[in-house]
Amino acid sequence: FLIRLNADGSHDPTFRFESNRSLERIAMQNNKIIVAGKDAVQHIIYRVNENGSTDNSFTLTGIGNFAHREILVQPDGKILT
Repeated sequence: FLIRLNADGSHDPTFRFESNRSLERIAMQNNKIIVAGKDAVQHIIYRVNENGSTDNSFTLTGIGNFAHREILVQPDGKILT
């Protein structure tokens, strides 16, 4: 699970993210969340919308199956991992 807290530390119930993938790293890309993790088969990177839903417009291909030690978002929006 990934939860979002309000500025006062209370849970924000409008953000609902649930996944059967492990979460290893997160980073912000404007108003989206970049998540690196692992499912049962491979290491993955995906993007999450402001409400916690998966952003299906983000497609990651051709990077191989490796663990993500860090995620950095450049000023131009490109992602380093």
